[in-house]
Amino acid sequence: MTTQSKARVTARRINDSQLSKNLGLNRAPRSCNKIEYKELNNGTKVIRISFKDGIENGYVFDDGASIDFHHYCTESANKSICTHTTIAVGIADKLGLQVDRTMFYKDTSYLQSFQQLDNYKDCSLDFAVFDEESVPTTTTPTATLENMMDAIEDSPIIYAERTSWKAEYAEVLHYLQQEGAGATLIKEIQEMREAIFNEVKLTPMVSEPVKPSLPYTGPFLLKALRHILNGKDLMLYGEMGSGKDTLIASLAWVLGLPVYIQVGNINETKESIVGAQTFVKGEVTFELSPFATSVKYGGVSNYSELNMIPGKVTSIFHPVLDENRELPTKNGSLPRHKYHIFMASMNFGETYAGTSPVNAALMDRFAVLQLPQSMDLKELIIKKTGMKDAKVLEFLLGVKKQIDELITTEGTGSRSQTIRGYLDAAHFLKKYGISDELKTEVLEDYIINKTEDKADQFAIRDRIRQSVFKKLPMNDEEKLYQEGFI
Repeated sequence: MTTQSKARVTARRINDSQLSKNLGLNRAPRSCNKIEYKELNNGTKVIRISFKDGIENGYVFDDGASIDFHHYCTESANKSICTHTTIAVGIADKLGLQVDRTMFYKDTSYLQSFQQLDNYKDCSLDFAVFDEESVPTTTTPTATLENMMDAIEDSPIIYAERTSWKAEYAEVLHYLQQEGAGATLIKEIQEMREAIFNEVKLTPMVSEPVKPSLPYTGPFLLKALRHILNGKDLMLYGEMGSGKDTLIASLAWVLGLPVYIQVGNINETKESIVGAQTFVKGEVTFELSPFATSVKYGGVSNYSELNMIPGKVTSIFHPVLDENRELPTKNGSLPRHKYHIFMASMNFGETYAGTSPVNAALMDRFAVLQLPQSMDLKELIIKKTGMKDAKVLEFLLGVKKQIDELITTEGTGSRSQTIRGYLDAAHFLKKYGISDELKTEVLEDYIINKTEDKADQFAIRDRIRQSVFKKLPMNDEEKLYQEGFI
């Protein structure tokens, strides 16, 4: 089956972290009406996802060559990674499929390729998803802070069994000692870890915190731990690749705190921060968001992109973070658990669209850590990817140097100043080998094409071709540009 023959489509590679996949999975119950799965006789696998916001069905399609997500919405039409993609990647991951690419369509013509398929297996219940179409909607109240607490049912939560606080503690202790923690600090951390394992249970949203593959190294680890022991919440900000998520994961592992992930966006409301209405066995109930669940039951709120949320909305965080220690609604409040810790993070720089300054009253409630780039790029690549090939390292460092100089001298290509892009390129080359074709592929897909302006793209390509990689081919658009046709 050809899924692109009639559609106007471009593609972007997906390389989501496990944190991002878990986030998408957590969003599925309140964002999807139905999730279905089908495997064809030839081994092709298809996941059909019906979303609650009214867009046409999305499809994860695995033909053995690549695993792609096909759908149309206004964000994806503008070549932006949307919430639907994040959810689809998380769903596919749970079903054993690692999505390689998301397809950006200009219309819904992609549906023609999937309409011939039927007899899907409904696996919605595996994701706690209920089909709203089968439930009368006349009884659904509007979700507001005034009425949504009425919909919360205090049905018993089935908690997962926790391991002992001593599990992995020898490894934690060794890590702390390597990072320079003194005996007094280690004793406080141990006491807090023991209390957390006794008092913080695992809800169905989370699992035991695990050691990151590469725990955070540097002075900000002990800084953050001292602030936490002193009763403070954390605001982490820095450029991409500065280690914000790694630091949060390392802190959670050290303390034994489960992590609840939530990502801010410009459409966030006070209601969506608390949760969303959903259907359970034909009745309207209210499902707490990851943030609200962590407030109630304890754990780390890993709330990224906080500066995407409008300032008038973030005021809902104030009473959680001050001496009131509660998440308020008109019909009642959720008391804040003793071991709930808010760890917000945000990127900064001109390349981050949709951000705005965090209001001063909220910022004042945090200990604010500005994370620098923790190590030089060569060391970072070796440590994060295991790539030690001297020629590849020289190649990637040379590309970065040329792009940095282009940004400094001409103000061109700032979106290609991406630490994550270089790490992705190193991962790719380590896995698939090194050739001129593959070097071109990673340069284009992970670095150059992140700059959307065509003229800037061509300037970067020319700069790299003249200095680092003479075999970088000139594409058709670039030829037309040089000849003055575009």
